Amino acid sequence: MVDNIVRPYLPPRGGIRFRDKKNLGSLQVTAVQTHIVDGQKKVPRLTATVKLEPFTNQETFEEAFSKAYDEAKRKKVAMDVEVSSKSIATLRHTKVRQVGTFGMALEDLWDKKYSNQEQCKVAKVLVRDVNNYFPKEKKLNSFTVAEIDAFKEHLTTVISGRTHCGSGTVSNNSINQRLGVLREVFRHAIKHRWMGTDDVPNPDNRIKNMGVEDLPRSASAIKPILDVQQESQIIQQARDNGDESYADALVWLFDTGMRQDKELNRITYDMIDFKNKSISFQRNKTGGNWSTIPLTSRSLQVAKRRSKFALANGGRMWTYTVGQLRHKWDLSRNMAGLPKKFTSYCTRHTCCTRLVESGLPANVIKDWMGHASIVTSLTYYAKSTPKLMNQAVSALETYNQDCDATKGDVIPMMGHNSKNKVE
Repeated sequence: MVDNIVRPYLPPRGGIRFRDKKNLGSLQVTAVQTHIVDGQKKVPRLTATVKLEPFTNQETFEEAFSKAYDEAKRKKVAMDVEVSSKSIATLRHTKVRQVGTFGMALEDLWDKKYSNQEQCKVAKVLVRDVNNYFPKEKKLNSFTVAEIDAFKEHLTTVISGRTHCGSGTVSNNSINQRLGVLREVFRHAIKHRWMGTDDVPNPDNRIKNMGVEDLPRSASAIKPILDVQQESQIIQQARDNGDESYADALVWLFDTGMRQDKELNRITYDMIDFKNKSISFQRNKTGGNWSTIPLTSRSLQVAKRRSKFALANGGRMWTYTVGQLRHKWDLSRNMAGLPKKFTSYCTRHTCCTRLVESGLPANVIKDWMGHASIVTSLTYYAKSTPKLMNQAVSALETYNQDCDATKGDVIPMMGHNSKNKVE
């Protein structure tokens, strides 16, 4: 240590100090942030050291200190940003208790998370597909990005070959759901210190997916709608099959636009106001808000016919499961000779498009359909039909008749340039 060096002042709470009170050869930078994770206080702490260049006297010390202090401040800013992220409190562990296996982490994750979910059956399929590919004894610190890419190709082959995948194609979302399970396995293992953050396929802290990158999300396609004749065909087919209950359900779906899952199969008889010809029910998919929509005359007739069934089944007008509704739709559609492109969800799209064709304001359609945003109603549900196109061209014709520029003698143009004018 050089004698007679005047120690510069450093703010006591600035996060930058000399590592040694006697030796002024290096600065220590510290960043600390408190986070609450799962009800517990986590205090991640980052440190770094910045050495001063050699100095021999007060003048050279001040020069070396100025350079080191500027570097320390830059490090401090970067470290403050890193430590402020909540993920550092949940994913950053300095020590791994024991390197675990993929099987033990997935099994523990299932018991503590997926087995308690409402859609446990769906989660079981996703977990099974992941579990069938990676060996249970595979070490958690042995995964690579190349293996993840091979897993994506494997999923495409497996899912497209399943009997229920009628089109033979696989959406990126189906694959991404399985990749999400794999990321959850890594997060769960890091939390229990069965692997470290440096053990994931891509250990770069800036990469939040840990090397398990989703496939690009494709835009939602607008589903086709049924015309009046096609609607009559499928309803009549259900009646011809002797399934009056499902035929009534189809009438109800076409006229209310209800979702089949968690709306149709949850409505009860007491939700219907026969005096005001309306029904009030809860929209669980969009935050649990309640909607009140008017009922058509044939929907009211359906409600009256279902009264005895409802009284005998706790008030529920239909007791179908989602699987039963899909099966009944496929059976009626196929026997009616309608294309496979018409899925059971087309009843909702058909209702929404007919509301648009009726010229109703967008906010009315949004409220009827129970959408959280008007954009959803008009982008994904309301399909442009020949009727709407004809209404559009009629509107343009009306405006054209009032447009002065279309009256009188008009010089025809061959193109944009004046030299192409007809002489």
